[in-house]
Amino acid sequence: MGWCRTKWKATPYDYTGYWRHLRDWMTPSRPRAALMSGGIAWRICLNVLVPEDMSEVMLGPDDSGYGRGIRFNGDDEVSWDNELSQDDTPVISGVYKIFTGSGDQTADTSWWPTQSTWQGGSMDVGYWSAFCEEWYLKRCELICSGEGEPKTTDSWCRTLQGWKGRKLFSKKVQDESARVLSE
Repeated sequence: MGWCRTKWKATPYDYTGYWRHLRDWMTPSRPRAALMSGGIAWRICLNVLVPEDMSEVMLGPDDSGYGRGIRFNGDDEVSWDNELSQDDTPVISGVYKIFTGSGDQTADTSWWPTQSTWQGGSMDVGYWSAFCEEWYLKRCELICSGEGEPKTTDSWCRTLQGWKGRKLFSKKVQDESARVLSE
């Protein structure tokens, strides 16, 4: 979203600017990749897209964007699909570079957690739950009222920490599911 001075305070107008920038930035390959990646990127993308965009996204991969080839089950053929690049995720999350006051050093803050931060949090349970939706809508309300400001990665990690046993629980479910399916 840009570079900001040390004492910068975000406003709802800044959020509107972020939203407009994100909407303009959405080319056919980017929303498809965001929707397929799930999590917070999926939810933000759903909120930005209009019905005409969704129709285009559903047509399949767009070869004008960033993507990757995947081989399934040892096939000789490569399937290709859109994928978010490392440069895409900060745009989706609304990342700002804030000067810290120590020379050229900056700290990242964002309106939403980045996809990698979301994937490490307790709300990432493999699907968008009712709890996730409630949290998302509450965060939107806070931002629009001027009470929700961009957060640092550390702050997002603490916000999304939630139930500490989630990672162990999820791993055990995945391991047991893999065992049952391999039998």
